[in-house]
Amino acid sequence: IFTEMLTLAERLDYDGLGKGVDDSYKAGFISNGKYYSDYASLIDFIKSRVQGVSEQKLEISQKKITILSDNIVLLTASGIVHIKLDKGSEINTDFYWSFVCEKIKNNWKVIHSHQSLGN
Repeated sequence: IFTEMLTLAERLDYDGLGKGVDDSYKAGFISNGKYYSDYASLIDFIKSRVQGVSEQKLEISQKKITILSDNIVLLTASGIVHIKLDKGSEINTDFYWSFVCEKIKNNWKVIHSHQSLGN
């Protein structure tokens, strides 16, 4: 699921990303120091922020999967995101992620995430 979600993020396909999320627990999501009570509010905010972005490339530096049970894992990752803007400029910044994933009906889904950007 992680590789598939990276591809969707690089394509800026935020509607597609939602297919890899199960928000039935309403566990909340954190992005850059801000708490979102549900996935819909997080993705709405992200969509508003990517206006003017023509593409992004995610370069994973570190990734670790910790198995917590037969159907729950913790995935942590860090790396660099390369963002190209419609105006031609490029932004590169570090990212740090934590995802709690659960196997639901034989499919892995993100049930909580904590994502930060910064150098």
